[in-house]
Parts: sequence; structure tokens; C-alpha cells
Amino acid sequence: MRGILKPTNLLNYSQLTPQQRTQFQIHKQLGLAVVEIAEILGVHFSTLYREIRRNRQRDGEYHSFAAQEQALARRRIPRRVSKCTAENEQWVDQQIDKDLSPDVIAGRAKQTGVGHKLSAGTIYKIIEKNRREGGTMYRKLPRQGRKYRKNRTGRPGKGKLKVRKGQELADRPQGINERREPGHVEIDLMFSGETIWLTCVDRHTRHLRLRALPGKESGPIAEEVYAWLGSGKIRSITTDRGLEWSELNPGLVDLFKNRLSLYFCQPYSSWEKGSIENMNRLLRRYLPKGKNVPWSTGNEGLARKIQGIMNGKPRKILGYRTPNEVEKEWDPMKRRRSWKETMAVNSVKSL
Repeated sequence: MRGILKPTNLLNYSQLTPQQRTQFQIHKQLGLAVVEIAEILGVHFSTLYREIRRNRQRDGEYHSFAAQEQALARRRIPRRVSKCTAENEQWVDQQIDKDLSPDVIAGRAKQTGVGHKLSAGTIYKIIEKNRREGGTMYRKLPRQGRKYRKNRTGRPGKGKLKVRKGQELADRPQGINERREPGHVEIDLMFSGETIWLTCVDRHTRHLRLRALPGKESGPIAEEVYAWLGSGKIRSITTDRGLEWSELNPGLVDLFKNRLSLYFCQPYSSWEKGSIENMNRLLRRYLPKGKNVPWSTGNEGLARKIQGIMNGKPRKILGYRTPNEVEKEWDPMKRRRSWKETMAVNSVKSL
């Protein structure tokens, strides 16, 4: 009966055989409807309509032998080749060993023109294929094993730094908030048992400075920060209200006589210094939380090594450039001119 054929299972779909094409042509010439011919051949009528559309001749007629030749010719056309090859897998593995995420690998290769042209999605497919085959490439991903952060309410601390007038985050110039220029950094501390890590990241270039300290006394911390100021590349510092920053002098000037500006986040508001918080998370790949790093003067060498790795790593936020590459775009004169314009809009007056 017409119109009652149920659609065939697409998973079992197969093209017409040469014999079916011949029968189709004969029945069609006898004047049978397509639905009736479909019932005779045991296929769905949409298969026959598709056959006519794809294989009929220029005069509109259907010829079984010509249709068979056209079908065979289409089969010889190369289909899209999978990029999940052994060669690409080996290259991706080498890039992941450099501690790069799939997105950075794809973006950096596109930007520099060096390496295999693979999208981030293809790289994830290669990693998943490797995992299904028993590989461990997925364990090298930067976010592997990261857990969701638990909700925590603010807990009263032992003491908070008293913030002076003009040092609130609301007093920070708009140019700093919008990350228009380098020289405005965020600083924080990371703990690894006996060793304390002083971290500093530029809000614009994401350039990292890392130092190892035997404790969190405010004096040695201030000395390390003052040493960084000798480069003339830091104009302002943003941090939390911990007492470890109490020795920082808001009236300090660098070697170019630029006055240091200090800004402090609200209590229990770590998201207000998101750049350094994200950097600390990345550093935990090299300095795992909960692992004790015994204090040694050799830790400073480890700090320099990690600093070099992070500053030479392409970042998506930087257009897949490295922090070192972005730093080179700003010479001292260009920095000072930009600072002058930014700080003139809303100069900070510290007491």
C-alpha cells in the first residue's frame, strides 16, 4: 500500500546495487510510481528519489549503467582525511611536554607558521584517541586533576594592614584597571612548607618575577620588592592587606624618580587581583600545594628556572605571544611616557 513504508534504519543503510538500478530503470519505464518501485526493491522511497537526483542524465532521464558509473566515480573521490595520525600525535605529545595547553599549541602554530596546522579541537581528539588506546598523554594537560574550589566564607585573620588614603583599589587610575601599559604589577605569597615564594606578575605583559624566601617576615619581603624596582619597570603594586606587606614604603621612588603607588584589595576579595591568583595556580604545577620544599639557598635557582619557563610560554591572553615578547615591545622611554599620561588622570596622594 502506498505511503505506509517505514523509514529504513540509517545504521543499516546501503547504496543500490547494479541489479537494483537496472530493475529501477525497467519499472520506471513501465510507468510505476516511485513508491511502488520502492516496495518491490525493498528500499525506502526516499532512496530512489535521492538516486534520481544524484544520477539522472542531463536530459532528465535515468539510465542504470550511467548511474552505476557515476556512483563508482564518486567513491573514488578522496574523503576528508582524519588528522589523528601517528605523526600528528607525536608532535602534539612533544608540545604538551613543553607544558602547553591544546589551545596555546594551536594558536602559537597558527601565529608563527611553525609546526602542524591543527585546531584545538583536533588536538583534543588526538589526546582522546591516545587515551582510548591506553596512552597517558591526557595526564600531561595543564588542568589535569584540578578540582573545583570549595565555597569558603571569610574567616577572621590575625590582623590586617591599615590602608592609607589613596591606596584603596577604587583610587587606582583607569589606565591601570584597563591594563593599557606594563609596569603595574600584582604580588602575593605562595607557601611550600619551609619555603615561601614571592610572586609578582605584570598586569599587562603577564611577565613573572619569582623569588624564594625562608619566611614571610615583612622586612626581607620588602627588600626583594625594592630590588625589583631597580629595573625601572614597576610603577604600581596591587596586593592584599596581609601584614607581610607592612614594610612597603608608599613614598619610595625608583631610579627614574617615579613614585611607587600601592593599592590594596578589599579583605577576603582575592578576585580583585586575579592575575596573580591565576599565575599562582599555574605555578602549582611546579610547586604542588601541600609538598614541603626544604629551605635552601639553591631554591633561588629553582625560582629562576620556573620564572624562565613561564615567561617563555605562549599565552592565549597575549595573542599566543610570550610575556618576554610583549615586554620587548615596551622600551623605557615608551613606558615613562605612558605612565605619565595614566597617572596624571588620577594621581595617587599617599599620606
